[in-house]
Amino acid sequence: MAPNTKPARNTKAIPDLALPAAINIPLNQLRLSDANVRSIGANDREAIAGLADSIARHGLLQSLMVRPLLDDDGEPSGLYEVPGGGRRLRALQLLAKQKRIAADAPVPCIAKSNGHAQSDSLAENSDREELHPLDQFRAFAALREKGVGEAEIAATFRVTPAVVRQRLRLAAASPVLLEAYGADEINLDQLMAYCLTEDHARQELVFKALKTSGNHADWMVRRMLTEETVETTDRRARFVGLDAYVAAGGSVMQDLFAENGRDAYLQNPTLLTRLVDEKLAVLRDDLIARGWKWVEAAVQVPYEIRQKLRRLSPVNDPALDDRLETLIEELDDLNEAHEGDAIPKRVEKRIAALEAEIEAIENAPEVFAEEDMAIAGAFVTIDHHGKPCIEAGFVRKEDDPENCTAKAAADGHEGTPRKGLSDSLMQDLTSYRTVALRDALASDFGVAFLAVLHAMCLGIFYHRSHDAALQVKLDENFPASAPGLGEWPPARAIDERHTAWAARLPRSRHGLWQALVDLSDADRAMLFAHCASRAINAVRQKHLPHDDAIRNAHEIAHALGFDMVRAGWQPTVDTYLGRVPKALILEAVAEGRDQASADIISHLKKAEMAREAERLLAGSGWLPDPLRLPDLSAVVADAKVAAAEDADADDSDGDGEGDLPDFLNRDEGEGAAADT
Repeated sequence: MAPNTKPARNTKAIPDLALPAAINIPLNQLRLSDANVRSIGANDREAIAGLADSIARHGLLQSLMVRPLLDDDGEPSGLYEVPGGGRRLRALQLLAKQKRIAADAPVPCIAKSNGHAQSDSLAENSDREELHPLDQFRAFAALREKGVGEAEIAATFRVTPAVVRQRLRLAAASPVLLEAYGADEINLDQLMAYCLTEDHARQELVFKALKTSGNHADWMVRRMLTEETVETTDRRARFVGLDAYVAAGGSVMQDLFAENGRDAYLQNPTLLTRLVDEKLAVLRDDLIARGWKWVEAAVQVPYEIRQKLRRLSPVNDPALDDRLETLIEELDDLNEAHEGDAIPKRVEKRIAALEAEIEAIENAPEVFAEEDMAIAGAFVTIDHHGKPCIEAGFVRKEDDPENCTAKAAADGHEGTPRKGLSDSLMQDLTSYRTVALRDALASDFGVAFLAVLHAMCLGIFYHRSHDAALQVKLDENFPASAPGLGEWPPARAIDERHTAWAARLPRSRHGLWQALVDLSDADRAMLFAHCASRAINAVRQKHLPHDDAIRNAHEIAHALGFDMVRAGWQPTVDTYLGRVPKALILEAVAEGRDQASADIISHLKKAEMAREAERLLAGSGWLPDPLRLPDLSAVVADAKVAAAEDADADDSDGDGEGDLPDFLNRDEGEGAAADT
């Protein structure tokens, strides 16, 4: 038999480890230790108060680590320093100060005498492993299942009820997501993004798709979860109202983790569209009942539609105008009288009252004459804030009395030829008069300016440019439209300016000349600039390249110091990014931000790439090529090239004797021989 070679067990290989037992030490015998390594946050009064409340509810769940304090002779003094548990000691002392425990209440402690106090303190704080957030979420959920209310949980752990709701939502996520979070496959921000919805199937579907793509960015998660929803900040949602939408059976997806805590998404866009149409229909029917001939109601109306219609001016109320002027004068006097001084309360109240009445008058609905309403109509739209926007007084061409030939014929007969003068003689006589009038007008800038302005106003405000003696016609037709163009601030400014001028000009075109004569030079100049601005056209169209006009637009822009960034244009999905190839989207991000940002979104699908590019380019000042203003030197050089091309074309038209009549191409001898 082989000998047993298995070594005998060495019972002395593992030394006995003596673990110190916990002892109770009266609270008033414990002192804070200077050896405690935790200094940052150790004296936070609010945190200490929270810890004291927790100890009062749950008891002291962890003993203090103490070392005996020695007297001058090196003997135990009966007091103990606390190098490990300083915050707990402060909380206990606070409870004693509040008379919630006795000053000499026994405190469980672990007493040590060997080693170093700093080493013990560092070990206690370093070796402690923080609770994983997922365990905390599950603990909150377990308390909730046991009937503990959200408010009680919040009070117990000194957090807000909103934080409790957030953590309960996280604990209720799909088990697939919780497992991924626990395994560090996704982070907390990404888990919060998934919890935008409580639908586990939807969460897992998006998780699977993004796991395959390798992009788990939280913004991408939210983007995919909200693809077929409408934000509550959308004008349509604001117009209908969240309560009305929910009452009609609509569902809302609430983002508990949004910074403002109010982000939500409407999940039934078809229902929302129906509610919008119904509410707009009510407004339309009300306007029709008031006497308007027609009303068009829509979320938005294309910009060019309103531009093609003449707009009537509302009826002025002289008494209201006088009241407004009086209020403004009083307000100015009060502000001037107390400029730089403390304003008495009674004066403050009066100023507030004046401002409120002025605002009410200025924002009062426009009033139109009944006869105008009978031939005109209105547009009902929704503004950016979700408020109904009513613009009234638009006249269609077929309804416009100014276009009625019968009315024009009845306006007067001053130009009717005298009996006995033939049409040909009348034409000849007026030809002489026209030539003489042209010559006279050429010597008087003021009258020439007035005549051009008169012709422009006839066309723009009365749609009767052919009634002017001056053959000047501004083509203010806008050849295209773009998403949101009508609400863009420059477009709104043009409309407001036009409406203001229309209100100052006479209702009938026959009083226009005298009205222009009565204006000041400054007002005439501003009106001239407004009329000219209505006719500028720098739109590129496929069938009409418009190169010379575009070059002239650049020249005008340089003269104005014009800049599209200052005008407020931004690259969005609707205005640019959603309408170009992916390569141009990435090029825009690389130029407007940096190449790294472009690389981050390069793997996305086009729709997702465009939306993320909009976020990245917001406020960057980036412009696509058609909106950039070339250097003036480049514009001048381009004009010189065009001029040279025109000169070459003129020279080629005159080359060769064959371009002249035969009798001029022959010399004298040739002509004589031919004649004989």
